[in-house]
Amino acid sequence: MSLAWRPGGWGAAWLGILTLALASRGKASPRAHLLGLALFVTISDFAGHPWQFAFIDAYLPGGLSRSWPLVPLLALVWLGPQIAVLYGAWRMTRRPSLPLWLWLPAAWILGEAAHRALTGVDHGAWLYSQWQNPWVLRAVAAWGWHAALLVALVTATALAEVLGGAFDAWRTGEEGRPRVALVLLVLGGLSFALMPPLRGLGPKAFEGIAAVHLQSIKQPVGAVSSDLRLLVWPELTLERGPALDEGASFREVIPPPLRSKGLHHLLGVQTSSRRGLMNAIAALAPGGRVLGVRAKSHLFPLTETPAWGAMLAGATPYAAGSVPPLLEVEGRRLGVLICLEAMDRSLAAAAKRAGASLLVVSTVEAEGASSELGQANLLGVDVLRAVETGLPLMRSAQGGCAAFIDRDGRLLSRSSRETTGLLTAQGDRTAPTAATSGAPKVGQVAVLCSRRTPELLPQLPASAMRLYPIEGYMRSGAQADTVIVSGEGVPPYWLGVPAERVAECVAGFHPRLVILDTCYGASLQLLEALVAAGVQATVVGPAYPIPASGLVYGPDFLKAVSPDQKAQHVRTDPPYPLLRWAVVPSALAQLRAEMDRWGPFEFRSHLFSAHPSLVRLNLPGRPEPSARVLAWVAPSRFSSSR
Repeated sequence: MSLAWRPGGWGAAWLGILTLALASRGKASPRAHLLGLALFVTISDFAGHPWQFAFIDAYLPGGLSRSWPLVPLLALVWLGPQIAVLYGAWRMTRRPSLPLWLWLPAAWILGEAAHRALTGVDHGAWLYSQWQNPWVLRAVAAWGWHAALLVALVTATALAEVLGGAFDAWRTGEEGRPRVALVLLVLGGLSFALMPPLRGLGPKAFEGIAAVHLQSIKQPVGAVSSDLRLLVWPELTLERGPALDEGASFREVIPPPLRSKGLHHLLGVQTSSRRGLMNAIAALAPGGRVLGVRAKSHLFPLTETPAWGAMLAGATPYAAGSVPPLLEVEGRRLGVLICLEAMDRSLAAAAKRAGASLLVVSTVEAEGASSELGQANLLGVDVLRAVETGLPLMRSAQGGCAAFIDRDGRLLSRSSRETTGLLTAQGDRTAPTAATSGAPKVGQVAVLCSRRTPELLPQLPASAMRLYPIEGYMRSGAQADTVIVSGEGVPPYWLGVPAERVAECVAGFHPRLVILDTCYGASLQLLEALVAAGVQATVVGPAYPIPASGLVYGPDFLKAVSPDQKAQHVRTDPPYPLLRWAVVPSALAQLRAEMDRWGPFEFRSHLFSAHPSLVRLNLPGRPEPSARVLAWVAPSRFSSSR
């Protein structure tokens, strides 16, 4: 287990190995032992990482409630390697009977290696549970990862042998103490207890550096003080960067998000190269000139690179980087790791060999850090990277927390998960984000959003918005003249929920203007749901996908008084027609009746998109293309046999 989210919680991981070892001494049948192993590994993993349910819910089509039949398959892929290796080792060692301390630690280590080879990630590795255990951290620093893990597992299983032998002797009255296990237990305990303490460098190792932590890429970070010389930004802060390949000494200029005299940047940017799109970090001089680029080489399966030939719908495939994980900026040689790469021990070691004096982790982790427990797990990964390499480590994050970690594993400082600002090794310099409760103030707009996608907020000043996450939202009596629905739109879901739920939340504000700042906002189902919920308002929305940056709000948007005036100050970039319409229920009823008369030929002739399955229609009495709305239909409607 990895219940290391509070001081002392690392002991649960030792208890888990001890319990597994004691259970493996039994005389159970092969089937019973296999079931027991599957149960143990499943409980161990999900008790240590319950935030994985939120992660699964975010990425499965329609969420966990609709795709729950896929969960057993995912669990088999995720946990199967560990279960299979442990079970195979147990079967092989029954005859001849081998001591637990000899085979179980080796099997556990092989199981972790098999899991890592199959999935590409290892944040559930047993050692990560020990990030608050000073004795294990000292062992990792002195002996290395595998030796420290082996000694820990041998010590725990030797304890199980000793306890099991003592119980057998008490039950049967026969002498039979496992002397070798007792010796190993003593040696293992002494080896951890006698490790010398680690020595850190303290805040001076991070002098002049600040990590940016963002709840959304659209929220302002704040002012930069003159003592800062380097800002480290999260992964993909700039989504549409210039055409840049990996390397150094470029002529291109990327305007940095914040400017200050003498201030360098490490900026997360999406670049395009001859090999395709790249998820990269660019080192920028104070004026924005590109000093070097390093692209992510360890890509996340399903979301950044195909796994078993498949990718998730809407995911962006990236080309893998190939240069060493090192960038030179502001006179420093920095080992740069992007998101998932913090779990790649070989990349951190390569950065150290290349001469890095400091490790930098730049990440987006809105799902992985959706709870304090999930954030602690990711911090544990970074602590072990710093201790194992002997290099101080800092992290910047969007959706998670920034942190400064000394080479001895001490957490010098960390930010809150729900703030936007700058963090230094001495402390946080945070700008508060928009509130998420109470009534909007005069001039503010209510923004209905999702905690899953904090990066998809409207392009408006934070002070002009009051955010209302749709997860768990209840009508509070707050009223707003303008409501913006901002987030993902993949019909028949918007913000990850059905149209009826969105409309119910919007109706609670009694708005006069509703802006659907989401893909496929001008959809028949969503408009019908608004009418059914009693919304009487002007609606603005696109009948097509829009960029992650969303709709563009003109400088006079907040100054305009009437809904029609505000609606005219909303556009796309580049300009494309938007639906701007004071909803007429009878027109929607007419469209629905027209669709009900269609056969498969008409559905196919009006096809707009196959995934999701959408057909295009025009509002009666309005000119094209501003009259365009879309309607989601079941794929079977395109077939003559239903």
